Amino acid sequence: MSSRVSPLSRVARSRNLRRVGLGFLIFNVAEWGTWVAMLVYAYQQGGATASGVVGGVLLLPAGLAAPALSVLADRHPPAWSVLGGYLAQGTSMLALAAAITTDTPALVVYAIALIYAATFVVSRPAQAALLPLLTESPDELTATYVVAGWMETGALVAGPIIASALLASHGPGLVFAVFGVLSIASAFPILPLTRLRLASAEGVATAEPTTGMAAEIRAGLTVARTSRGLPCWWRSCSPGRWCWAGSTCSTFNSPSTTSAWEAPERAS
Repeated sequence: MSSRVSPLSRVARSRNLRRVGLGFLIFNVAEWGTWVAMLVYAYQQGGATASGVVGGVLLLPAGLAAPALSVLADRHPPAWSVLGGYLAQGTSMLALAAAITTDTPALVVYAIALIYAATFVVSRPAQAALLPLLTESPDELTATYVVAGWMETGALVAGPIIASALLASHGPGLVFAVFGVLSIASAFPILPLTRLRLASAEGVATAEPTTGMAAEIRAGLTVARTSRGLPCWWRSCSPGRWCWAGSTCSTFNSPSTTSAWEAPERAS
């Protein structure tokens, strides 16, 4: 029991980490809650087929925009990137709420939903760049990642539960309205962090980029494609390998052996 309390205690002692954690929790709950609402809206428009197609199509902008949007935290102070991501998510949710409530044609709603889906790829890379600037030791950083994992797991349950309650009483429009307001509110705990004088963040903000964004994207994709232990959606599995979505590639040494997840090589 103590091992589980310890990471939470470490994070709770830091005001800045509490701010990041609060925003991250709201972000995750809103992400899962509105995802359920979007699928329900599509189901109402065209049944199970429409729901499945919309769910698949909404993954495309996130995948296509991720290489470009994820470098924002490298080119700008990460606190501002997190803040901007939360505001963009909240604004797009409110736009969806307005469109659904006013019976806007479904194609227009889906077009707004594409923008909404793309905004979610900003916050996690930006937070990953921000957390090392706010922690004082490797143990504190590790504890922060543990707590963030708990938050994501809890949000995976809480988001759909909240969404289902709102859907039962009013419909998808209210879900997007409620989570849109919460997402914008989640930016306020991050706002004080934008005023902190973080040496690394200042370097990001003032240094002239040595390469263009397109070159950075190509370099990142090359690293993702050639590195071991990265998610398979970034790379093609070589012959003899297979992968689950979102996992690392698994290897079969022979037909009689069991698969094993490839772990990244540890730095010496």
